[in-house]
Amino acid sequence: MSQIKNKEELEKALEKGYREMADINSELADEGVASDNEALEACVGKLLECD
Repeated sequence: MSQIKNKEELEKALEKGYREMADINSELADEGVASDNEALEACVGKLLECD
């Protein structure tokens, strides 16, 4: 990574990093919801088989 020369460059670099992490966190959250939905569907399917 290149050297940061002043406060403005540091702020821009931090903002870019936080935005990138926000995107990553959003993707991970979406994956978790999809996984939870799949598990719920499987449970409901098993419960319906008991009828």
